[in-house]
Amino acid sequence: MWQEVLKKLGLLRRPAQHNESDKTRPRTLHVPSPTDEGDGAYLALSRAAVALENETGPISSVRLSAFVDACEKCVPKDAQSAEHTLRKALVHTYEPWDPKFDPTLKTIPWLDLMSWNGFRREAALRYAARHPIPNPFLMTVVLRRLNDWVPEVRRAAVVAAKHAAISTPASTMAEAASYVLPSFRDWGRIGENEIATLRALRAVPEVLIVILDQVENQHAGPMARLLGSMADLPAIDHQLPNLSRSAAQPAVRATATQWLLRGRAEWADGFEKAWVDRRFNEAKRRSVTEHRPLTIAVDWLYTLNQAASDPSPRVRRIAGNALIEDRAKDRPELQQIARQLTDDLYPSVAERGFYYLKHRM
Repeated sequence: MWQEVLKKLGLLRRPAQHNESDKTRPRTLHVPSPTDEGDGAYLALSRAAVALENETGPISSVRLSAFVDACEKCVPKDAQSAEHTLRKALVHTYEPWDPKFDPTLKTIPWLDLMSWNGFRREAALRYAARHPIPNPFLMTVVLRRLNDWVPEVRRAAVVAAKHAAISTPASTMAEAASYVLPSFRDWGRIGENEIATLRALRAVPEVLIVILDQVENQHAGPMARLLGSMADLPAIDHQLPNLSRSAAQPAVRATATQWLLRGRAEWADGFEKAWVDRRFNEAKRRSVTEHRPLTIAVDWLYTLNQAASDPSPRVRRIAGNALIEDRAKDRPELQQIARQLTDDLYPSVAERGFYYLKHRM
């Protein structure tokens, strides 16, 4: 009865009819115009993908190279938008869904990393596990498959990422990891095995050097979150004094300074369930924070002086917080730093200096 009601309302869709002629019918392909995306890189990527998808015989190496070159012009942060663009451009109207793998299924290297078909994504990842990944954009797509909704695809992505650590240039891996690491904890389907793979990838010494260079010198992007995603690595400790002094972003200098003054590195390690009202089964998600002691000796007073004279009020607030947290250390040098903070133009900095002078022990 409910089917008749839905049919009268026009909400019941008729099932697609597939016959033998559908298997030879060309695919419906939509190439977005420049006004659809407003980005020439997306347009070039879609056209190269359509050209590959229209191949009837063996895959042309020229067209495959054209697609890889188009991916080279896309930046890692656009990976999600590019996937949506390609799936919009490649509308598969003739392939019925089949839960069993078809060995004759056509797969295209690199392009099928973004396919709607899980079998094709898995096959493309197995191809990537045998070849160096050519550019940061495709490396980002491989890492995004660690959060794929198909478990078999996630397992294939783990194998591909481990192979990339050996065969792919460090600069390529570092640029992709710099986009993925700040946000992978927000992924809902990634498991412990996939997280361990990401952690092993960023711990490669050559990759770590490139990432730390980006954290220090880039003026835009979530560099402080990127630094926080590497807080559990003792290998970064020797770079913290330099980051606290000369990093381009105030948020990075503040994070490094706070770790040095507290003597420990801190990071968010997932979420836990916190009850609001157990009677009504109301709960919220609460961030879990972990920490570890630093492996280097820190000149606490020098770091505090440096933070109190930093151009950014965000870093100077860290200096005020350190004074308050360690106000048992009542020394003339600390009183001088506190008086310096009381003259600050920012009230949030000055009030910390006043609080120390009033409540010092």
